[in-house]
Amino acid sequence: MRYVITLLMCFGFAYAQPGSRIVYSSKFIKAPGFIADSNFKPPSDTTNYKTGLAVVGNSAYIGNGTYWTANNGEGCIYNINDIATSSTEATGTGLFFYMDANESYVVEVNGICVNAGSNSGLSLAIKIPTDATISGYYEGGLNQTDEPMHTSIISAPESLGKSIATHNSRRVPFRVIVTIKNLSNNGYVELQFATNNGTAKILALASMKWTKAKLF
Repeated sequence: MRYVITLLMCFGFAYAQPGSRIVYSSKFIKAPGFIADSNFKPPSDTTNYKTGLAVVGNSAYIGNGTYWTANNGEGCIYNINDIATSSTEATGTGLFFYMDANESYVVEVNGICVNAGSNSGLSLAIKIPTDATISGYYEGGLNQTDEPMHTSIISAPESLGKSIATHNSRRVPFRVIVTIKNLSNNGYVELQFATNNGTAKILALASMKWTKAKLF
């Protein structure tokens, strides 16, 4: 009997009473099936590994070896610090998510922006995968938060909208609402912006939220 127990331990098989815990030292465990009767805790590491299943907070993610995709079809990201640019060309903000081929999403971005050192304002844009199509609009304040929002219909990806935040150092709200239909190419969806003069900023805690959409 002693030899049987030794062999079972060598090959990684063991029996445990309900409620007990077994720790395996091997990196991978292969089995024809797995059933959790009461509790199953999947990993939460999305930094060191890009394959398998992971749960972060209330969202589950599937890894394909290169990147993670939320399997619930939605997600949200926000910036911890201000994002600044002095470029007059569309510049990435770091507010982005990865979009697979043949998917469609509704995307909403909200935040506060400012142009320091100039009354010429700033403009917003959206980057999407190569053969995706987009429909939606940007809107933002001009000089004060209590005036009507200035709206731009999005004519094309990475196309800068009308100027907003046109008063020197006056903070104003902005919002972007778009629907994106992707075709055969994977790629990133990212909020972009540019200054018309001076230094434009997207202030901390701007957010981007995306929700998978069904075609009809």
